[in-house]
Amino acid sequence: MDKKKQIIIKENGKVIKQYPKQNINSSKRESAATLHESDDDPIKTFERKSVLTEATPHKKTSKNPLLKSILTAVVSAILIGGILSVIMFQVLIDVKDGINNQDSSSVPSATQADNDKEKTNEDNSANTAETSNFTLESLHGFVLQAGVFSEKKNAENWAKNFSNSGLPVMIWNRDGQYFLLLGIAETKAQAESIVSQLDDKHDLYIKEWETKQGNVGLTKDEQEWLLAFQQKWEDNVKQSDNISKDNWAELPKVNSSDKLEPLVNRIEQLKSDSGLKGQKYLLDLMFEYEKVINKAGS
Repeated sequence: MDKKKQIIIKENGKVIKQYPKQNINSSKRESAATLHESDDDPIKTFERKSVLTEATPHKKTSKNPLLKSILTAVVSAILIGGILSVIMFQVLIDVKDGINNQDSSSVPSATQADNDKEKTNEDNSANTAETSNFTLESLHGFVLQAGVFSEKKNAENWAKNFSNSGLPVMIWNRDGQYFLLLGIAETKAQAESIVSQLDDKHDLYIKEWETKQGNVGLTKDEQEWLLAFQQKWEDNVKQSDNISKDNWAELPKVNSSDKLEPLVNRIEQLKSDSGLKGQKYLLDLMFEYEKVINKAGS
């Protein structure tokens, strides 16, 4: 029986491999034979040495890479924040310098601003005053009519003739016709009495006369003033022999609009008078009163 030679490999004096492997259950005889043969033909031993100092060391890795990332982010944020703070600070300084360099004369004073605001509020209050429809009741009386004309020039020529006779007359334009009127009374009997007292006999016609009735958009103050005017006019017609300026001055004050201004101005021109002159004032006021309605309808 041929015996296989055994090969043993050692490393640093330590057996790491054997070829072929021995069977643990080999008999004592085989072991003795092996030992015997080994004395004549020793087993070849291969020994491999490794130099630990020549081995390339492994590069150490960071034990905590997350901490390093956090530190890097914090440092970057601090640097960026510092740079932005410097930039913003410089911008604020430039803006402040620009405001301080503005011409102070271009900025209105607080007093002037308050005055302008107050004036604006007053103008807005006047323009936005609430208005509502108000019914102008008719003014009624009996007039002395001297004629009616289709042309204004003819009416003016006749008016001069009456004026030269000392009779105050007025021309009332209504519906394209010109009525020549003088005197007004509350009743027809009173009108007839006025005609009988005239020295010069003229062809006069007693006619019932009244203003038009209509609705006008007016403020509350204007409405109250017109009611007072209507009452004052009716009282004066009853006492047409004496027209007192002081009596008309009792009317309340009013901030008149374009609708009432002509009527208000005519009242301010009144003079204390009596007879036909006083009655002519009443006719003038009656005429201006009707114009308020005509303006509303136009």
